Amino acid sequence: MGRRESSRQCVKHGVACDFAIAVFQDRHCVEIEVTREIDKEARFKCIGLIDYRLFVVVFHWRDGVCRIISARRTNKQEERVYDNR
Repeated sequence: MGRRESSRQCVKHGVACDFAIAVFQDRHCVEIEVTREIDKEARFKCIGLIDYRLFVVVFHWRDGVCRIISARRTNKQEERVYDNR
């Protein structure tokens, strides 16, 4: 996924990619592997606080670079995962 496509995916969910990277700064963020069988590429979900609100960022590593696939507010299940870390 190119930078432009990744940016569109983030914006589609109302979260700018530049804003979304702040989720990695949460000392208590939760990282979960969420690789899909169809992709065959390791994907991860990071759940963390940005400005006192929970967000989830789905990303993968390619050529040593972290690439954001999507970013959005968390759902109830993801909130429970974060709360039970």
